[in-house]
Amino acid sequence: MATSPVPLWAQEMSPYHRGPTGAGVLALAVVAVLLGLVLSATAATEGSEKDGPRWQSPACAELQRLQRHGVSSGPSYRAVARACREATGG
Repeated sequence: MATSPVPLWAQEMSPYHRGPTGAGVLALAVVAVLLGLVLSATAATEGSEKDGPRWQSPACAELQRLQRHGVSSGPSYRAVARACREATGG
């Protein structure tokens, strides 16, 4: 394949450069729409990371963080667990 001595940007700025065709733009739009539909469908079927509500109290978020790190006892764990129970009314 022969290479041109003129850089690509200069070729594109030339008045003789033909831009993208209508069919090419339409095909790209169709691909983008299909990709968007596929991605939105997969995002809708995946469960959320946490089983609780979208918003939760900072105490409950801290309790989940501690549990993820394997902490299940101690004074800080008990204090956070108590605060989470109070925040959720349980």
